[in-house]
Amino acid sequence: MLPNRYQLLAQLGAGRDGTAYRALDRLTDRPVELWILNRTPDDPWRWPSVRKRLRLAKALDHPTARRVFEAFLDEQPPWLVLETWDASTLEETCAAARPAADEALRLGWELIDALAAAHRLGLAHGGLSPRRVWRPISGGLKLDFAGLDVLGQPNLAVDFAHPADDLSAWAKLVAWLLSRPTEGAVGGAGAGAERGPTRGSVPDPAQVEALEELLGECLSPARADRPSAAEARERLAAILRPLEAA
Repeated sequence: MLPNRYQLLAQLGAGRDGTAYRALDRLTDRPVELWILNRTPDDPWRWPSVRKRLRLAKALDHPTARRVFEAFLDEQPPWLVLETWDASTLEETCAAARPAADEALRLGWELIDALAAAHRLGLAHGGLSPRRVWRPISGGLKLDFAGLDVLGQPNLAVDFAHPADDLSAWAKLVAWLLSRPTEGAVGGAGAGAERGPTRGSVPDPAQVEALEELLGECLSPARADRPSAAEARERLAAILRPLEAA
């Protein structure tokens, strides 16, 4: 089934959508992840939407988006070759302390920039939370837009992903980054484990007001009242500009 180009090294996990392996691309000598997918025989209606999502994820070219190198969706069974990394989740790296406010906003911009690029293709993430954002040891952040359960960590919301819901999830995540955890608290964004702003709060009242307005609009109950990711990206960039100049 698999060409000799890929050497399977170890199974990483399995879930409702398939099985993930650590592998070596012999042609490039590059470590990769290889996913062998199920055709979800128990719910075959999902496959057309999964297929479309994977094709869009492969087309997405953004440094924060996990790269899909190959997508053999017509094979039996279908399989993918993806970027891999040594990383912890954002939740794990921020468990003891949140980043300073300026760094939190830069992380927020990196995420909204990736969402804007994905939304331009018609691809929503559908599961944005501190547990689903990765921080590779090489730096930066990573988002997986493939959205499949190959590790036993199902994300049922991905089947109904909507760009406007990405905006509300992003706003909750940014608010979480700007807060500080109570002692011994665990949990993701919106878990109610925070008290007050983190150190290094944005000092300019105009910036604070602009940020609060942006996050508030992203959290509007009606999807139609939320800004697009492209608009949120530009507004956050304007808030960050004085910090970059400081």
